Amino acid sequence: MTEKQRLAVADYIGKIADELGLMDWEIALETEAAPDDCYAMVDSHTQRRRASIKLCRDFFSLPPETQRMAMVHELIHCHLENATNVLKVDMCKASIMTQQMYDLIWNSYYRQMELAVDGITMAIKGKFPLPIFGD
Repeated sequence: MTEKQRLAVADYIGKIADELGLMDWEIALETEAAPDDCYAMVDSHTQRRRASIKLCRDFFSLPPETQRMAMVHELIHCHLENATNVLKVDMCKASIMTQQMYDLIWNSYYRQMELAVDGITMAIKGKFPLPIFGD
């Protein structure tokens, strides 16, 4: 990713975040790539309104529609982070269930949460402009 692309993506993320009501969040664009099985990935701090986004290696070769959907999808996750942390952090640390039980509950929650975020993304993606990141 060139510096020009990085600045353009960071600006786009900021505009989308503001429109999604995340004005009080600090959202950084990471230089490290997202895993190969996703277009982008968000990682949030468990006790602050702070998140970082990683892009897949070929993000800039994706169609603008896919880039927009990836950004909106990852930013919506910020609104759900507190609920996610009930399972991801609190219940795990409480050690009130076996690892097998925790894994079952986490995997079920994660799958349903992703479907919900995808549904919201599909419903609102048209409210945001397509990105233009250049070369």
